Amino acid sequence: MIRQSSRPLIAVPTLGSRPEWLRACLRSLTTQSKRVDVVVIGPSHARGAREMANDFGASYESEQGSGLSAAVNQVWRYAGNEYFGWLGDDDLLTPDSIRLTFTALAEKRSAVPRRRSPRRTPEIRNGS
Repeated sequence: MIRQSSRPLIAVPTLGSRPEWLRACLRSLTTQSKRVDVVVIGPSHARGAREMANDFGASYESEQGSGLSAAVNQVWRYAGNEYFGWLGDDDLLTPDSIRLTFTALAEKRSAVPRRRSPRRTPEIRNGS
């Protein structure tokens, strides 16, 4: 289940084939000077990804097998957090990345679109 909070939400899509990289990515997110919510999204058969997410205090969502963009959109669609971003499972952030980003956002607040309420889109069904 995707948690809704006032913290930024970062989605981390993974296939589960690079556990050492996913571990480093999650460590870089959970050691930020500004706290973030993290959701790892991947296939249900991803090797240990769900357990690793839990070890780092992150949520895990099974994806529908539709690719990277669809996985990120799946999390974004149901998240209620005001700010949302995503990071590949092979990407890292420096410890102050999120704090520095929010400092810049505060200085240019009017230039940044923000989500006011969770986006809900109807499911598209074949033949409808």
